[in-house]
This record gives sequence, structure tokens and C-alpha cells, in this order.
Amino acid sequence: MTTTPVHTSPGLGLSWVQGLDPLLLNQRGLVDWVEFEPQTTWLIAEPDAAERASYDLIEHWLQLPGRKLVHSVAAPVGGTSEASAHHLKLLRKTVGVLDAPWASEHLGFNASHGVCTGFFLPPRQTEAQVRIVADNILRLRDALGVPVAIENIANYLRPRSDEMSDGEFLAMVVEEADCGLLLDVHNAYTNARNGRQPLPAFLNELPLERVWEVHLAGGLSQEGFWLDAHSGAVPEDLWPLIRDLPSRLPSLKVVNFEVYPSFLETQGLEVVVEELQRIRSWITVPSAPDVASPPPQSPPAPLLLRDQRGQPPLTDLGDFWEAALTALVTGHEVLVESLEASDFQAHWRMRVVSLWCGTWCSRSVPRWWCRC
Repeated sequence: MTTTPVHTSPGLGLSWVQGLDPLLLNQRGLVDWVEFEPQTTWLIAEPDAAERASYDLIEHWLQLPGRKLVHSVAAPVGGTSEASAHHLKLLRKTVGVLDAPWASEHLGFNASHGVCTGFFLPPRQTEAQVRIVADNILRLRDALGVPVAIENIANYLRPRSDEMSDGEFLAMVVEEADCGLLLDVHNAYTNARNGRQPLPAFLNELPLERVWEVHLAGGLSQEGFWLDAHSGAVPEDLWPLIRDLPSRLPSLKVVNFEVYPSFLETQGLEVVVEELQRIRSWITVPSAPDVASPPPQSPPAPLLLRDQRGQPPLTDLGDFWEAALTALVTGHEVLVESLEASDFQAHWRMRVVSLWCGTWCSRSVPRWWCRC
């Protein structure tokens, strides 16, 4: 049985981005933890050179108040592509320097056959994929030398009749891998708003005793879809749905608030302070029963992928699935043409999301991050 990271009580955390230093340094005690995404700060000296960590920046992180956590964003465990050994060595060193009690990564994939998507895509939610993902998690844990927690991602596709529900798939993965769970509540809320599993049902299917960490964030509406945009305040209609959630999480160590730098420029640090104070109250105040989930919006038709022979895909063709979704969001027309004409709406949905995410990616992270 995996040992749960040791900490005395749930704390309040903040995911670090450029622009948050004045808040962290001038209001010491506002947060107990600070979480870092090391790969977004790695550097390359030449186009084909290996990445290197910015140790000056890591030294700066060490001076910030609070305990430190590492949230990986470039070694996702949901697909068939293996993480770079060089990346994992850099990541392990950062975990050690920051003395992070665990590290987290995403239950998705961001590349197929050398083509990078720039954001996370969902794996096939099948029993065969559970085994693939669990093996990936075990390899990541061994590579980093600390316990690992896996985060549920935003999934902008409609649910499929030949797949498990979001909650069942995530539950099977963390049980099979015997790992921790980073419960991203806003991702689950986003999925529900876009027509996937309702949030209460999703939570009820999870082994909540495995939740070590929770993420909260804001979102926005774009072309009829709700996006996990990390755009400011947590949606007001989310709070009633999770009113008693902290009391259901016996292993919870920290709740982290996330916001992207571009929104700090327009909304200021005051929004961050207000959300942190609200989250602190949510963690500590006795809870009341949850309320019913609002009905989801009506999203476009589900995506149905077909192989190059025009046949419906087999249940467990994970590699084809990854290649086809990667083609959708990167404009590689060979596999896009293998979609049925009726799948145009699903194609359009993924392109809207990828264009928005790609625009943010180009502003916010180094170019190597989208290089495979």
C-alpha cells in the first residue's frame, strides 16, 4: 500500500506563476504551500540542445514562504508515449531540492508519434488503458523517488457508450497504480458543464480517501464551451456542489488555487487574495449537505473515430486514438479525414479548444514545452 504523504492538517496553497511574488512575500502566512511547474521554466541554449533547469529560479522559489510541491506538466501518464529520461532526471532533482513530499502529473497525453498538442488530451477510458496508465504511474514514481498523485484533466469530448464513466476510470487507475489523487474540482466541473458526468456522480465514484490534493480555479465560456481557463474566481455555482467535500477527504493535505499570468494582468492580485480567503474558510468551516447539480449545457455530437480502413475502432486501440486526437488539434489532415462527416461538430469543438489553449501556451510557456 502506498504511504500517504505525511502532513498534520489540510493547508491552503497557491500554484506559482510570474506575478505572484509580491503577494507571497508581502502577505506571509496567507498560504501554507506553494506549488511549482518546473518544466515551464526550463531553458534551452540552442534549438536542438537539451533542456536545463533554471537553478537561479529554483533558489528564488526556496526563499518563498511555505512548503513546496512539484506539479509536473510534461510527463503525462495517460498515453503510450514514454517521458524523456532527461526530463525525468531534471524533474527528480527539482523534487529533491524543493523537498517536495510528493509530485503530481496529469491523466492525459500531449503527444503522438512526435507531434505535440500543446495541451492535454483524454485517453481511452477502457480497462486496457487502465493497465497502461497504471504502468506509466509506477514508472514515474520510480523515476522521481517520491509518491505520485494523478490529476483528472478537462475532457472536451462527449462521453462514449463504449467507455467507462470519468469517475469509474479515474478510480480504477488510482487503485491499480496504488497512488494518490490530485482532484481538480474545476476540471470535473468543466466536464459536467460540457455534457460529461455530473459532478456529484463523479465524486461518488472516486476513492476519496486517496485524495491528497485539490485544485480550484476559474473558467470562462468560449464558443459555447466552458473552458478550464484558470481565469480568476471560482464559479459561484460550483461552491454549493462541493460544500461538504473537505469533510469527505480524510487524506487531504492541501487545496491549491490556480490562476494564469495573463489574467493577473487584468484582474490584479486582489482577486487571488479574495479567493484564497474564501478557500481557507471552505476548508475550515463545518459543512452542510451538497445540493443537486444543475443540468449540463447541450454540447455538440460525440466524437466517433474510425481507422484508416473505415471500420469502427476496436475498444482498446489506444495508439490510434492518440494519433487521431492529436491530428484534430494540430491540423494534420490525414487522420482528420478518417472522421465521419457527422463528426464535424466534434472536430470543430476540439479545434476551438486547441486554438484557445495554443494561444495561451505561446504567451505563457517556453517553446521547448511544445517540442517532443
